Amino acid sequence: MINIKTISEGFEFLVSKYRPDLIGKYQVKNSNKATDSLSPLLFSNQERSIPLLYWRNERRFKEMRGLTKDGTLVDISAMRSCFISHRNENINKLLFRELDLAEWLNDSKIEYIFALQNKNVANLVLHLENGLICTIEVASTLTKNAQTIDKHEIIAGKGVAVDKVVDTQVNQNSVYLFSDEELDAYTDTDYELYGLSTEEVAIVRSAFDTATTEETRRSYIKQHERLNKLLSVSLESVKTNKRLKAEV
Repeated sequence: MINIKTISEGFEFLVSKYRPDLIGKYQVKNSNKATDSLSPLLFSNQERSIPLLYWRNERRFKEMRGLTKDGTLVDISAMRSCFISHRNENINKLLFRELDLAEWLNDSKIEYIFALQNKNVANLVLHLENGLICTIEVASTLTKNAQTIDKHEIIAGKGVAVDKVVDTQVNQNSVYLFSDEELDAYTDTDYELYGLSTEEVAIVRSAFDTATTEETRRSYIKQHERLNKLLSVSLESVKTNKRLKAEV
């Protein structure tokens, strides 16, 4: 088993194993100030950048989307999301992900947005075209070493889907190592990308899917543009203190 250390190394490993014809044609990088992107990017050898909506590759979200589409959840009425990250995190980046998840998990576009924000804390109420109400709470208030709080719940007339164990908000790890110094925890769920975190695995898988599938590239670029507009509407709602129509 290979111990993968970086996102780039993981991506190159998958390409060399499954699509050697793409070696050297793409590079995956985390977002930075130069690109001014709210998501990691896949670069082609023509220097064209493709945004990665990598959270869609997390298994928990794939499973939740499946429950909303296969009829397991009946008469879905609402969704509640909470994402609290560290103090240095860009709160717009958190909103960017949650806006996409609201649309993607429920297979419906956002119609109206009402948003409130106080520095690094924001709350949104979304009305989707299919009638669902989604509430979003995001904040960048945690200390450096704290574990992020990240929970999503879809409420239906018959059934509820939650991406965490019901009585918890933080991720549960597979292995805990207790020592005299500090607690170490490990969670490796992808045998091919052993060594990467859950988020890093999702980024690598998303980059590989994007590099190998034209449909994914087109849909990610289109949705990325839409999300930027939705974010602008959210910020305008904060300024005006009004519910605004998401005409994007």
